[in-house]
Amino acid sequence: MPTNPYADKNGGPKLGQMAEFFQWEQQKEAKRREKLTPEQRQKEDENRRAVQRRWDAESEFML
Repeated sequence: MPTNPYADKNGGPKLGQMAEFFQWEQQKEAKRREKLTPEQRQKEDENRRAVQRRWDAESEFML
């Protein structure tokens, strides 16, 4: 798997290159998802939504 050219040695964005860093990461994720079957993409989306709902529910207690 290629390494983000906009990442510093710790894996975070290099100074002044945050937009490029995240754009590269988004493109990498899009390419990875292209290789998945529609069922796999759907399952990932469902899992992501479930996690988001849990975070949202837990954040209500923090207010």
